Amino acid sequence: MDMVSYYGGKSATTEELAKIENKPYYTINFDTKKYKNSNLIIIVTYTCLPAIKLCLDCVLETLEETENTFALILDNNSSSDIQAYLNKIKHSKVDIVFIGQNLGKAIAVNNFGQRFLNKTNLPETIISIDPDIIFTPKDFQEMINASKNIKKAGMIGMRFAKNSCNPEINLFFPERKIKGIDKKVYKIKSPFMATVAGPIFAIKGSVYMNTLKFRLFPKKFLATYGGDDSATYAVLRKGLVNGYLQGTQVTHLRQRDHVSEELQKIIDDNALPPFGHLPSSPTQ
Repeated sequence: MDMVSYYGGKSATTEELAKIENKPYYTINFDTKKYKNSNLIIIVTYTCLPAIKLCLDCVLETLEETENTFALILDNNSSSDIQAYLNKIKHSKVDIVFIGQNLGKAIAVNNFGQRFLNKTNLPETIISIDPDIIFTPKDFQEMINASKNIKKAGMIGMRFAKNSCNPEINLFFPERKIKGIDKKVYKIKSPFMATVAGPIFAIKGSVYMNTLKFRLFPKKFLATYGGDDSATYAVLRKGLVNGYLQGTQVTHLRQRDHVSEELQKIIDDNALPPFGHLPSSPTQ
């Protein structure tokens, strides 16, 4: 089964994709000049408020403890309770765009990148975060340091906690020890014939601009969800270092029909619908 049929998508030409990804779905009311040479976190929200809350708590803490870092939240026409929660976030380093329709992660992120980012406001690092993870500011900073200091860094992620939602696969081979520009040795565990798991990864701004052409998820087909991170890896897997940074940890809160202890506690404490009622997407 090919990627298109697996994700319920359809084939599209380069011209069709460009037309969709450059469409003016929304306007923005904030200045993107501040993103120049920054660490820019991009998050797409759509479902599962408990997970979003846990994740954004980590993001907000990270913004307080990490210099020159901003968060861009793109909301894909989520439910009213999620939008109400997002509207309560008032932070000088957080920008929120309510798109008004569900474009899916790839088109939402690619649309913003192609319309509003360029070489004059290029972030030094782009960080993709799915809003169903938790992590520490310290490990976030370590991931950023690795991305910046490994000369040929591609997708650099964190190691995932060993729970039922762990998306890591094919980690057969020993870690690589890579001396960075800062003279520090970074230990990278790379998957074999598989993408770096998409819930969190960092990428150099120069790679984002020159190699990906402001399309963080360069899919070649139309599907609302699925295949996003695999498309990134397909472009970056040759000639660049892709993998997980040893010594860091991120916890994935949900995957398919599995839910982590942290998320289950929030669901139980607040008498929320069972996890199986919440939409999920295939592992990418």
